[in-house]
Amino acid sequence: MDDSQARATAKAVLARALDVPMESVDESWSISTVEEWDSLSHLAVIAELEVQSGRALSIAEIQELSTFVEIANFLTRGQSDG
Repeated sequence: MDDSQARATAKAVLARALDVPMESVDESWSISTVEEWDSLSHLAVIAELEVQSGRALSIAEIQELSTFVEIANFLTRGQSDG
């Protein structure tokens, strides 16, 4: 997936998982800066990413994927670094 596709997919994943309008999601988002993105909703983000990637994420990945940029990077590299 190229960078622009990964960013669009990250935006869609976060919007679905956090139940927010896609237009409100931006690249500055992180679990520590967005009220809707708490520890429970992080599980929804991870579930969306597992569906997108077709595989279970490792504990390290679950901990790492806590910002828009990290999610987009994960999608760009093809979800294969687990």
